Amino acid sequence: GRLHDLQGYLASSLRVHASPDFYHGMLAFDTPELHQAQSSSTDFNCAAARASFAKAGVLHLHNFLPAAVVESAQRAAQKIVWDHGGGHFEDAASYPTQLCAQADFPTHTLDTTEFNFLFPMIESLRDLSKCLLDADEVGIAFVHLRGKVQGCSATDIKWHQDMYHQLQWATQEYTYEPAEKRLKAYVDNTFTLHVPLTDETADRGAMMYANGSHKNGLHRYFWPQGWLGPDKRPPYDFHEKHEDVVVLETMPKDVLAHSGFVHHGARPNTSP
Repeated sequence: GRLHDLQGYLASSLRVHASPDFYHGMLAFDTPELHQAQSSSTDFNCAAARASFAKAGVLHLHNFLPAAVVESAQRAAQKIVWDHGGGHFEDAASYPTQLCAQADFPTHTLDTTEFNFLFPMIESLRDLSKCLLDADEVGIAFVHLRGKVQGCSATDIKWHQDMYHQLQWATQEYTYEPAEKRLKAYVDNTFTLHVPLTDETADRGAMMYANGSHKNGLHRYFWPQGWLGPDKRPPYDFHEKHEDVVVLETMPKDVLAHSGFVHHGARPNTSP
């Protein structure tokens, strides 16, 4: 169900380690703002969104999320940086060294406070998820934060297909032929959401996608060795200069959704 009185929930049942000034002006944690964010319907054409997603394997929705939802999620990023001795979460000069070496921050490693900063965002993506999956109910496999600070490990995301990292959840088959249907069924019932908390431009870590590449299934380059048998692993032919690649620049409140089969990567963060 929906959690409307988040402030009361925190006060009554959780131990939150944060200074009082941290909560000053926190819009998404004030009950009226949270009610507004969760009760407002996101404005999009479901049929058009689903058709675009099916054709390209990726969907870019501009100005999709309420501002309060984004501000709440930004608080999660800010608290992580502060807790490790850093300054503003977008300031590369003060970004903590410990975080620089860690590409992702899964939610199971976050404090309860940080996780609850993400709650309004997760709720606001529910209707979009139901639309793209054509489902009455949806769930979440995992959520993580990624800091693309210049010079850190997450600034150079290699080209890949998400399905490669999810094979163990999709199938246990030892050969490709019986696994193929299972992989397709898994991808048809899942997708990845990318929600920028800062501006992502061509020189600030923007995502890149090979439009339509999801239609060819899992590239043999990502097959387990057992599926390849005696065959050599083929070269991987997707990169930034591929003819089908588009760079999708985004800003806070935008949302990207992509298929587990679509080939994608990220531009490096070369900004000051």
